[in-house]
Amino acid sequence: MIVNSSRGDRDETLYRLVSIEDKGKDPLEVLGIKEVLLPSAKSPPTPSGRSSSASMSPPPSNYRTEWVYQPSCEYCGKQMAELEVHMQEAHYLQLAELQKLEISLNHKRQHSERHHNIDKELKARWGTVIARVVTPVIEDKTSYGMRKIALESLQFLVRNLYPGAKVYLFGSGVTGLAVKESDTDAALDINDDRCSNVAEEIPILDNLYNTFTSDQRHPWVIAGHGHEDFGLKKILRTRVPIVGNSPSDGSTRTAAQVSKVVVYHPSDIENSEEEAKMVATEAGVAYGAVKREGDRALVTCTTEVEAVKFLTKCNRVELNNKKAPPLVYTTRWDMSCRLFGVRNSNLLRMYLQKPHLRMAAVAVKIWSKKVKINDPRVGLLSSYAVALMFVYYLIHTKQVEHIDPESVQLETCPQIPDFIPPPRHNPEFSEKVGEAFLGFVNYYACVFNWEDDVIAINTGEVVKKQSIGWTSEHAIHVDRGNSVHYYIRIQDPYELADPTPWGDERPGHLNVTRKITKHRALKVHCTFIKTWNSLKLPETKVQTIF
Repeated sequence: MIVNSSRGDRDETLYRLVSIEDKGKDPLEVLGIKEVLLPSAKSPPTPSGRSSSASMSPPPSNYRTEWVYQPSCEYCGKQMAELEVHMQEAHYLQLAELQKLEISLNHKRQHSERHHNIDKELKARWGTVIARVVTPVIEDKTSYGMRKIALESLQFLVRNLYPGAKVYLFGSGVTGLAVKESDTDAALDINDDRCSNVAEEIPILDNLYNTFTSDQRHPWVIAGHGHEDFGLKKILRTRVPIVGNSPSDGSTRTAAQVSKVVVYHPSDIENSEEEAKMVATEAGVAYGAVKREGDRALVTCTTEVEAVKFLTKCNRVELNNKKAPPLVYTTRWDMSCRLFGVRNSNLLRMYLQKPHLRMAAVAVKIWSKKVKINDPRVGLLSSYAVALMFVYYLIHTKQVEHIDPESVQLETCPQIPDFIPPPRHNPEFSEKVGEAFLGFVNYYACVFNWEDDVIAINTGEVVKKQSIGWTSEHAIHVDRGNSVHYYIRIQDPYELADPTPWGDERPGHLNVTRKITKHRALKVHCTFIKTWNSLKLPETKVQTIF
């Protein structure tokens, strides 16, 4: 596709999509779009037909810029104009497998049926299995408390740089779908100044990362550790830039390893306890016991967050237990400046208030990962997409009332919501859980119209792809150089799609599953049918489902 535009408009738009790390490079080159400069009809051509991508200087005034979009291959990622020819020549085996999948899907459709009334024994059986599988792994009060401590400490560290900033918890920690090893998702709001594009977010996150890894400001360095030990990271060249922490060994702290005791090295040995108390008070640190130990003072802070404050605010301070750094440095977390996640997480939380629905939703999440359809890194569903599918199923089977997404505003969302306790089990509860889980699989195996319908929870009504323009196999735009697909259509209730680099307006809300190709979409649908047929068989082993 070729679209005319001025160079100035192009740069202004594209730099909202390209990391500032690419400054000095041609954003078209970074996004995988080829640029062709053609002379206008009224002016003679100039010797040069291509401007320098490094200098970013504007083209001559008698030139116009044309952008040539080349679609990318879903198997190898190469971009080329003759995509169909390339697919036939280089990926004929994958195409044969795709054809085989389509035949299998049609066959399974014919041999699957919608079950309005699922057998009571089947519901009880799988409900009991789900309780046995989910209960040991679902987040408990201890693990949620550790997540909360990490978020509060993170907010304190952020406020050293941006006073008044708020750090919100979102994702599975809010929806109630977290398991004990789930990462912590955080969203940063700086003085209610919403970041509207990548160009505004990247300097903030880059600044935070540099501050987090500063030798002078942060506890793990004072404690004798380097930031590499804790897996601090920044990923800025992406649609949603983040900074985060991923400990290299993947280990997590236990509740017994609370780093509340810090060491203060006094200048006056004789008055070490009094000096430590005075310094803590001046730093605004809440502390409890202070005792002298040789030539130092041990200060027991009231909470781990206060210990982080002491470590960050004061000199001559270090951790007492260097093997158990504060949770903010040993917990896996990611932080962005996008606040859509806060609202949609609280919306999903409202839908999943009933304990049996929450339990079933966690089971769906575990199942989707077991059968390998939940892995956004390889272009499949994400846990967020699976949760939206589950809520859509609940709405359209009349198990919950529709909630207007606009009723959930950021101002009404708590930064860290209260913990949702795990549900208690009994035979009646297990049957309800089994019914919700089996009904979900049956709905997407036999009922949902994969060809035409959009999974959208904005209105509570059925939305057809034609009504919102999600009809083309490939969108006419690129998302950081990749084609956008509409084979599976899940509409985000809040986040709008970005404008294209050439100024076209994309219709409506963001497609959460825009990266899923036709091949993978068929695999997802086949997996639902295969699972539904397996669930009905008494000899099916639990290990094949969970």
